[in-house]
Amino acid sequence: MAKIAKSKQSVGDTTLGAGEIINDDFRDLLAGNRNLLQLQLLKERGVAQAALDRFSAGLLKLVTSAVFALN
Repeated sequence: MAKIAKSKQSVGDTTLGAGEIINDDFRDLLAGNRNLLQLQLLKERGVAQAALDRFSAGLLKLVTSAVFALN
């Protein structure tokens, strides 16, 4: 029983406030949010790159068609 009480006390001492999360959990949440933001930015870059690739392919097809139409 003394070990349980001591564990509860140590957990209570390391919380940000009564009933709130532990510092390590808070840091993990911040790191997780940062990682989600990075993934979102990478996704947006990927979507932009895909659109640019489609545009480039369409332009190449148009130019190729125009060159062969001249013959």
